Amino acid sequence: MRQVVGPGDVVAVLPEQGQVKVGAGLYADGTNLHTSRAGLLRQTKAGKLWVEGRQKRYISSTGDDVVGVVLERHAENFVVDIGAPFPAVLNILSFEGATRRNRPKLAEGDLVYARVVLAHRDIDTELSCTDTGGKASGYGPLKEGHLISCSTALARRLLASPTAPVLEALGNSLQFEIAIGQNGRVWIDAAKATTVILIANAITRSEYLSADQSKLLVQKLLARIAT
Repeated sequence: MRQVVGPGDVVAVLPEQGQVKVGAGLYADGTNLHTSRAGLLRQTKAGKLWVEGRQKRYISSTGDDVVGVVLERHAENFVVDIGAPFPAVLNILSFEGATRRNRPKLAEGDLVYARVVLAHRDIDTELSCTDTGGKASGYGPLKEGHLISCSTALARRLLASPTAPVLEALGNSLQFEIAIGQNGRVWIDAAKATTVILIANAITRSEYLSADQSKLLVQKLLARIAT
């Protein structure tokens, strides 16, 4: 689904029974589903609808994966910046194996890869570093690495299936770790600083490129560091 929409457009009629999975850029008003911003109306294979725009400001949505920065540490939770208008809250027990005696050791400025478990405009956004089964599944503190920002649209394309062409091309030639947040943040870690820089350049420059152009870009960047 790739329908151009504007703020206030009606994109669907809500069913009398069942649920509709709604992401960023959409809101329900009575029996109709409206858009809150301009962009492309998209739908995942699982049926979740959202509006893909070029904005850098992230609006939290339940189910999103995000890269956050710890702002404050309190007795019961962490306050985390996820690039949204307001910070989110991460409970100290929302980690695999965490207890009140075995708390995660996070300090101000540390990075975490988390899942949005509650997003509502009238209350604090809540995060978790576990999946629905209570397992880490890749979520949790991120070690030292490099953090870059991109549009939320590019971040969602990088997370799409099958693998984004630029990531596939990079993975065929380089070894690295990556965590992509739907909030437009990408964490990259590799053994060499030159590898991290190459990956960051490839990702940020691929936003408006086709699949073939993205692969060619990676080849050119690899050729530069090989000489």
